[in-house]
Amino acid sequence: MRKKYSLSFLTKIGWILIFGGIPLGSAAGGLPLLLAGGIARKHGKLEKNIILILGSIFVLTCLISIINAQRKLVTLVSVASLSFMIYVVFLEVDYIITRKNFLDLLIKILIISAIFSSIYALTTYFIDFGFQNRASTFFTHYNGLGEVMLFSMVWTFAYFIHAAWKRRLLMGLGFLVMSLALIFSFSRGAWLGAAGALITYGLWERKARFKIIIVMIVTGILMVSIPSVFHRLSSLVNLPSLFSSERVYIWRSTWNMVKAHPIIGIGVGNYPFIYTKYMVEGASILNPSFAHNIFFHIWAEAGLGALLSFAGIVFFTLWKGVRLIKSSTGFARMIAVASFSALVGILIHNQVDCVLYSMQMGPIFWLLVGIIVYSEKFSSLRR
Repeated sequence: MRKKYSLSFLTKIGWILIFGGIPLGSAAGGLPLLLAGGIARKHGKLEKNIILILGSIFVLTCLISIINAQRKLVTLVSVASLSFMIYVVFLEVDYIITRKNFLDLLIKILIISAIFSSIYALTTYFIDFGFQNRASTFFTHYNGLGEVMLFSMVWTFAYFIHAAWKRRLLMGLGFLVMSLALIFSFSRGAWLGAAGALITYGLWERKARFKIIIVMIVTGILMVSIPSVFHRLSSLVNLPSLFSSERVYIWRSTWNMVKAHPIIGIGVGNYPFIYTKYMVEGASILNPSFAHNIFFHIWAEAGLGALLSFAGIVFFTLWKGVRLIKSSTGFARMIAVASFSALVGILIHNQVDCVLYSMQMGPIFWLLVGIIVYSEKFSSLRR
């Protein structure tokens, strides 16, 4: 009994570190504890579902890309870390979605950590210690900050909508500082992702629609009134500037990689090492870390099989998410709507970025996938 309790304790601490670490820019700290608790606890037979099958195909095809890899050790280590992240988070998520009080605690920890991270990001940005011109937080840069604020804002907004009146002031202030941190990250992809997440939330929650409209209007006025932010915002609709940006050159160069190795890719983790070989004329960045599009990046590094399996994971997760929202009520429905909306926002952001490809940010995606995929366990939520 004592052993079982200690193993459960390891798992709990692991999840606390993940939810507390996400807003700070890294969820990696809790993964070893989740692994330790998961290995020691008796899971029984693995549940068979389409996402787990597709995830296994995704990992296998990533491993096969080692054939073309210029740096095979990099590919081997990258696939090992990717597999570790996916399976640990995905297979342990049932622990939290079947424990209502613990899940509620984790989300509150997430919100508190996000408020702290936002205050830190804004303070260092405005004080300017000479190392940044965009807001960032402890363990990630500005685009990563945009990702974690996007994720945290959805949960904060969900709790604001459903909280008692006396708690709404705290949630509202938290949402405000997170919004400011997101704005001053100057991450345009995260701005679009946050807007998409809130709009998606409003589509499912009728009582939230007026509040979302107010948030959009106030945020829009604020962004337009700050010259540096407005300049960044205006580039989204400035087509000549948009299509001559470095990101477009990176996409064109990535397409050259895909054409050269469409089936098994260039090797996971090898993108920055061989970029110059496929770089198009006019590009100025010599070694970008990724393709600035999650689907494009997966295709270039791991090939067509990895792309199709990952796309299948996204499709079936969203499809199941819609079914989950329609069939859920109460707390379970709040979790479902927030998870679905956050996933939509993150996918939007990652059409111009690849922050989900790391041990720091990647757990966010697989956490949301796991929550939605194992939706039937919401019916067994216990206190």
